[in-house]
Order: sequence, then C-alpha cells, then structure tokens
Amino acid sequence: MDIVNVLLDSIALDEMGSRINELEQSINDLRAEIGVESSPSPVAPVKPKEEELKKEGSA
Repeated sequence: MDIVNVLLDSIALDEMGSRINELEQSINDLRAEIGVESSPSPVAPVKPKEEELKKEGSA
C-alpha cells in the first residue's frame, strides 16, 4: 500500500511541476505581449555575495 501512495505522490508532484512550467510560460508570453520582458521576477532578490559586499565597503 505504501508503494502505491509513493507512486501517486510522485505522479501528483510531476503534474504540479508541469502545471507550474505551463503557468510560467503563460506569464512570460503575457509579459512579451505587453512589452515588459525585462521586468524582474516576483521571486525574492538574491542576497549579495560576500565579495560584492567587500567591494562596496571599500569603495
């Protein structure tokens, strides 16, 4: 029974991943239509690396 649950969970995750990819592509298509291809992603910005912080501090 556990194998069946694992298999179903795996299938569900694959389907969700596919759906997310489709939604991301739709968002990109809509952005292209309205001319905001270069707008930043809604994902949180990446923290600056230690090297970048050192450069800014010495400038």
